Amino acid sequence: MKYLASVHSTLKVSRYLFRALALVIWCLIAFASVFYIVNALHQRESEIHQELNLSSDQAQRYIQRTSDVIKELKYIAENRLTAENGVMSLRARDDKTVVPNFEPLFADSDCSVMGNACEVLWNHWHGLCATGATTFPPLMI
Repeated sequence: MKYLASVHSTLKVSRYLFRALALVIWCLIAFASVFYIVNALHQRESEIHQELNLSSDQAQRYIQRTSDVIKELKYIAENRLTAENGVMSLRARDDKTVVPNFEPLFADSDCSVMGNACEVLWNHWHGLCATGATTFPPLMI
């Protein structure tokens, strides 16, 4: 009977060992799953941070460019308000502006009608190029 008792106790011990082994394997799988899920969440969080930083950088560049354009427009508007009759001042301009001669394409055309308006346009163009303005305000003739 001693032999049967030892087999019986060995079976009990082995049953507990298998249960412990199954519990350890289950804990390892659960531990690996938790690490996998945490790693996936951190990657997604990193992607969201990159998108947010990219969006904020784009918004900052847009705001900076808008501010620069507003400053340029303000500068042009101030110069237009201080100019005589709305024409840009002749500060940085030399008097070597050459207005082209207009010749009619047809014999019955009158170029003197457009000559004065085109001279004003040429003067504005030359004034803007001389002052270095990059944005051109609409010209009312």
